Amino acid sequence: MTGPVRQVAAARMRTAAASTWRAELRGVLILDAQGAPERVVVAFADEAAARSWAEAHQVGAYRIVPAELAEPSW
Repeated sequence: MTGPVRQVAAARMRTAAASTWRAELRGVLILDAQGAPERVVVAFADEAAARSWAEAHQVGAYRIVPAELAEPSW
């Protein structure tokens, strides 16, 4: 492989690795008493960290979701 081709291949691998890592981030979808979404807290490294946060903040009803679903898309 030539220099530029190698650089493009390396960039593609970095992009793939970054998108894979991003997909592993988690968010906590906090639910109200009726089970409707109330608010979202995002960017936990993994599900265990998200659950620990919810327990520490005494959140009664919540769901762990992928961060991409939890983040606003503006």
